[in-house]
Amino acid sequence: MKNLLLISLGSNLGDKLFFLRSGKKNLINNIGGFLAESPVFETEPFGVDHNSSYLNQVLAFQTQLSPFEILSITSAIEIECGRTHKRDLKPRTLDIDLLSVGNEIIETPNLILPHPRIQIRRFVLTPLEEICPCWIHPVYKLSPSEMNKQLDDKSWIKKWYELP
Repeated sequence: MKNLLLISLGSNLGDKLFFLRSGKKNLINNIGGFLAESPVFETEPFGVDHNSSYLNQVLAFQTQLSPFEILSITSAIEIECGRTHKRDLKPRTLDIDLLSVGNEIIETPNLILPHPRIQIRRFVLTPLEEICPCWIHPVYKLSPSEMNKQLDDKSWIKKWYELP
């Protein structure tokens, strides 16, 4: 059975758009089943005040891969794009987060699905709302729009690149 896979991409180092595009191309080549991409948004760094602005985007796929297979693919792509650390808020060339795989609810040391901070991140919810407005969070039972309206996050976000 194929599942809807939602992935967020973010970059705030170097040629940010290049890293987003490279990440997208590698994901398509390794996962397949590409469905849609949000516009690219420029966003204020969330939770830190020392980083430059980010470019963020959400991608949707249809896949039969397991969440752990997808995590392995995304980790390899991050490393290929120059990412040297994970689990911190340091600047990065490419950050790839699994947001959701079908209605899977997983909590392990290496993977939590749905992503545990979707509901507090405007830089994820706004692009997600653009491509999957009807998606419902498997735990909170809310749409991206409903979660966006409940946010305490007041960071700025603006559409940076509209797709043709």
